[in-house]
Amino acid sequence: MTETAAKPPAKPEPKPKPEPKPERVVWPSLAAALVAAQGEMEPVTKDQENPHYKSKFVSLDKLIEQTRPVLLKHGLAVTQLPCVSELGAPMLRTTVIHGGTGERLEADMPLFVSSQNMQQLGSAITYARRYAWAAVLGVASEEDDDGNTTVPAKLITDAQRKRLFAIAKEHNLDEAQLRDVVYGVTRDKTGSTKTIPSDKYDQIVEIIRADEVPF
Repeated sequence: MTETAAKPPAKPEPKPKPEPKPERVVWPSLAAALVAAQGEMEPVTKDQENPHYKSKFVSLDKLIEQTRPVLLKHGLAVTQLPCVSELGAPMLRTTVIHGGTGERLEADMPLFVSSQNMQQLGSAITYARRYAWAAVLGVASEEDDDGNTTVPAKLITDAQRKRLFAIAKEHNLDEAQLRDVVYGVTRDKTGSTKTIPSDKYDQIVEIIRADEVPF
C-alpha cells in the first residue's frame, strides 16, 4: 500500500489592512477652522444641467460629497433643519458647528412653496439646502451666465472697510490674517478689502466675530 503525504494546512488569508483615518487638524476657534477649510476647498464639479438656462450646476449630493471631507478634517460639521419663523413661515436653518469648541454660525433661509403640499416642500428644502450649503462655505455651485443678465458687483464702501479693519483689530487679526479671511469668502487671491462685494461683507464679519458666539 502506498502512503500519500499529508497536505500542509492552508495558510489563512491575510486580513485586509484597515484604511488610515483621515488626518484631523485641531483649531482653537470656528473662525480659524473655517478659514483653513475654505482655503482647501477645490472648485466643485457641476454634474447637473439646467435645460431652461443651458447652464450647469452641482447637485446637493455631489456638493456634500466634495466638501464634507475637508470640513471633517478641520473639525467642522454642517446641519440643515427645516423650521418655522416667528410668523409661522417655513424656513431652512443651516448651522456650521466647530466640534472643538461648540461655536457655531447659523443662518435661516425662507422656503417658498405655493401650497401646503409635502412634495413641493421637499423640493423647496432640497433647493434651499444646496444654495445654503454652498453659500456658507463660499463655494460656487452654479455657472455664471457670461454677463448676459448680471450687473457689476457692488463693492463695500470706504466706511465698511474702515469698520472691517476695526473689527479685525478688536479680534487680534493682523493684515495677513484678514486677507486670509477675505480670500476664503471671496476667492480673490489678493485678499484685498477693496474688492469685497457688498453681499459678502456680513459673512466676513461673522467669521471674524465667530469666537463671540455663546455656544
